[in-house]
Amino acid sequence: MKKSFLAIIFILISFNLYSQSISGPIKQITFFDSDAKHPEFFKNSLYNFNKKGLLFEINSNQTTNIGLLSYDIETDTFDNFVKITDNNYLNINPLGIDLFNGDKIIFYQTSRNGNWDLAYREYNNNWNNEVVFADPSGNETNPSVIENYSYFPDSIRILYQKDSSIYLLTKKENKIINDTILKKNDSLFYSQPTGIMKYNGSYSQVIYSAAVEKFIYGSSKLVYLEWEFNGKKSPKKVLVDSGNISNPKFQIMGYLAFENNVNNLNNIYFLYDPFTPGRIEKLIDNPAGNLYSFNTSPPIIMIIEAKAKMSSEQTISNPYTYKLIVNDSAFIRVTKNGRTYFNSGDSLIYTKIVDSKPTLDEMGYYDGYQIYCYVWEDSLEK
Repeated sequence: MKKSFLAIIFILISFNLYSQSISGPIKQITFFDSDAKHPEFFKNSLYNFNKKGLLFEINSNQTTNIGLLSYDIETDTFDNFVKITDNNYLNINPLGIDLFNGDKIIFYQTSRNGNWDLAYREYNNNWNNEVVFADPSGNETNPSVIENYSYFPDSIRILYQKDSSIYLLTKKENKIINDTILKKNDSLFYSQPTGIMKYNGSYSQVIYSAAVEKFIYGSSKLVYLEWEFNGKKSPKKVLVDSGNISNPKFQIMGYLAFENNVNNLNNIYFLYDPFTPGRIEKLIDNPAGNLYSFNTSPPIIMIIEAKAKMSSEQTISNPYTYKLIVNDSAFIRVTKNGRTYFNSGDSLIYTKIVDSKPTLDEMGYYDGYQIYCYVWEDSLEK
């Protein structure tokens, strides 16, 4: 069995965004006797440029715990390892949220009570004790952060799945509120929620949530609805109604990425304006392999460009990553920038771990450059 560790590569982008370089070589950043899996950067970090956190799972002896590494931009290192959980249960799917005042909160799934419950730990100068949401009536899974980039967010919101329905959890100070977003019935089941908070035309905040809707006989759809803060929900809309849809994810820029398996070929697609659905683009045409796990991170200084098709004519202007599987081999795509006026704009990196989950984030400015980190699982064993 291959023992996995987390590998990382850095990309430097200058202030004018026209001079870029990959500062290899690839670095190993975890050195455990156990497998390190499923890296995930903190969310809501737009105003916290340094010491960003990287969460990951540590698998050992049929238990899984959650670790945290901090990134120091001046020394270009991941350090200050903290074990967020340290027990004999399964603790998976960590989500970290950085708050503007330096506080942090980490949500995750735990099997402590014999089923899946949501739990969290908060950081206020020190890490507080674990709080578990024990619900014997079901399994809470697939937590997903609703990202809010206002300067002073008044609450924390996540979506999660419980027994094929989708719920919204709002944490405001010490008060927890749960609301039903999409309720299953005898023939329809919901999974893989994702959400983003945006301002509508009247400048009030609205949560846009999407999920996979599965029909009892096997067909799937991508659906979404709007949730206003007065509790009003819009009617459910179908965004995509064909194929085998999975892994929807709202991006910071507002578009919705998702995977769809059509004719036994998995690819990544984009809805540029999911709030008025219509325009769907495929990442690339690649008949030789399957694409998974798209992730992107925009520069703080956004690139302004004319609207154009995002296929072979023009790709995403922000650094991004995904996984390509050809036969039984897995590769991680690392891009500096998709536009063609950058030479050697991207690369494919082979990884021995087929189920590797790549991720990336913008880490802040240092020495005239904007720093990006790409992280994925690999192995030293053959």
